[in-house]
Amino acid sequence: RLSFGPIDLALDLRAGAALLTRHAPALAELAGESRGLAAQLETHLWAHDTPELREARHALNRAWCGFLPAYHAVAGLEREPHDRAPHATGRAVDGDLHERAS
Repeated sequence: RLSFGPIDLALDLRAGAALLTRHAPALAELAGESRGLAAQLETHLWAHDTPELREARHALNRAWCGFLPAYHAVAGLEREPHDRAPHATGRAVDGDLHERAS
């Protein structure tokens, strides 16, 4: 998914720093700078936090936590036939084409 906004940017900076640390130790200085930028951004964002914003965030988090299991259950039902038969989507079409070609 595409990042959007300063919160995603802070998360991306931290994720990028973690990847650099894990896979490119020679770039440790860049990883440190990325973490530093993320910390500065977070400090600025939290400075403008209000009780109303915190309450809205908590409500959104509760709603998301209620929605996510249902989403995974429904998505799992859609994926289930494909998990059992990886070529299920194209089998009928491919079968018809192969029968006609023979």
